[in-house]
Amino acid sequence: MFRPKTLFVMGAGASTEFNFPTGAALMNIIKEKLVYDEAKFSLSDAAIHRALLTHVNGTPPGAPVIYGLSDYVDAARQIVRAMPLSASIDTYMDDQRSDPCIQLCGRLAIVKAIMEAEGACKYKFSPERARILPPGTMETVDFNLLENTWFVRFFKMLRGGGVSKENVATIFNNISIVSFNYDRSAEYMLLAGLYSYYGIPEAEAESILEKLRILHPYGTVGPWREGGAHLPFGQIADSPDDLLKLAKRISTYTELSAHADDVKDLVSEAQVIIFLGFGYIQENMRLLGPNDEARAARHIYGTAYGFSQPDKVIIHGILAKFLIPAFSVWNPNPAVDLFGGTCAGLFDEYPLKMSAG
Repeated sequence: MFRPKTLFVMGAGASTEFNFPTGAALMNIIKEKLVYDEAKFSLSDAAIHRALLTHVNGTPPGAPVIYGLSDYVDAARQIVRAMPLSASIDTYMDDQRSDPCIQLCGRLAIVKAIMEAEGACKYKFSPERARILPPGTMETVDFNLLENTWFVRFFKMLRGGGVSKENVATIFNNISIVSFNYDRSAEYMLLAGLYSYYGIPEAEAESILEKLRILHPYGTVGPWREGGAHLPFGQIADSPDDLLKLAKRISTYTELSAHADDVKDLVSEAQVIIFLGFGYIQENMRLLGPNDEARAARHIYGTAYGFSQPDKVIIHGILAKFLIPAFSVWNPNPAVDLFGGTCAGLFDEYPLKMSAG
């Protein structure tokens, strides 16, 4: 169990340990999906093509602007050309925020790519997926296959300090999560961890998970117990109506996040902030804060895998501004620990220090 109030901020690197694509790999997947096949008169991802056609056919005649299928095909071609020059698909979508055709094509491709990644992840780690399970029994994750990931280390820290089956409802006391990822691997792994370790019914595990505050500032590929709605982790939605509906859940940097105020509140309340697989890009740091009038952070930890030493110095200074004044950047030794390895390595390096505060 974590003694201080701790906020985990997750970027793409936190999901790659579960076989999700990196930012660069995601751009390549999107390129492949949006390539136009001249012989078939279709985008290479037929489901995305059908969704665009449905959208075009569903546009009312009196709409202020009417786009044809050729406009969306041109937008898809533009995305394919631009990907090698972009830092990420999110950055490109934000730079093209005034182009509705690029926005729809890009969001459909993001949804389809991430949903397929969820399915592949679930298939790999859930060996019972192929058989019919009794109602109320979730698929069992084989955590032997995940022993080298940060999640196994994180879960051991969560249940540390005497979180037994009798008081398992307290396991998420003092922690919260802000995930900048579109996938829902954190929710799925936490649910599977509760189910597997404590042997409690899925419904009970779900009710405990609902106590944990998990915010996705830019949306997710599907609802997870949002007002009763739910899209199971790993389920692929191929129908045009479903894809178009799910694409509306994706937002960009400059769009007002539905959770913007909540994110800043969590950052302001956290005594310890832990960045996992995060890229520290300016747009995301701006959304996080910090709030100069309300800061509680005494210590910050973060991964900096693949960053150069000069860049680590810059990141160190940026993160120090999130600390309360006594521990801030003006302190000659601000309480910021940057780890140059993976998320799993961070938990190996500071297990007691992070949980004890």
